[in-house]
Amino acid sequence: MAVLNPNHCQIFSMKKRNSILDEISTSVSPSQRAFEVSSFVKKVGFDWDSIEGVKKKLIEELEELDDSIEIGSKEEIKSEMGDVFLCLVNLCIYLNINPDDCLIAANDKFEKRFKYIENEVLENKKDWSLYSSMDLDNLWNKAKQKYK
Repeated sequence: MAVLNPNHCQIFSMKKRNSILDEISTSVSPSQRAFEVSSFVKKVGFDWDSIEGVKKKLIEELEELDDSIEIGSKEEIKSEMGDVFLCLVNLCIYLNINPDDCLIAANDKFEKRFKYIENEVLENKKDWSLYSSMDLDNLWNKAKQKYK
């Protein structure tokens, strides 16, 4: 669990606002806002003791997501998925990487791989419906080898 260190609270003055989080822009992307909020609270000592704590929390949040999926409540699933995302952002902070950079790279890699599959389908002049899940998995694995 996160630990609040009262000695760090002197970093921020509470004058003219209700929360240290009031300084964070609401006009940035949700992932950037999560990054900034988590970074801000870390500055006052509200932080994990170690990266292991963040990873343990991620596993806990994934289990809670599984439970919500079993129940089938969309609102609960959205809430738990948000908790998973926030935990991943905190992991990024510990690894000193920006979550948006990770998503940009992942999107680029996925698009290259999918375009490889798409090209294979078009070159073979076949319809997508003629490919089984196994066929597409095999093509995906070839794309993964080509675009790591």
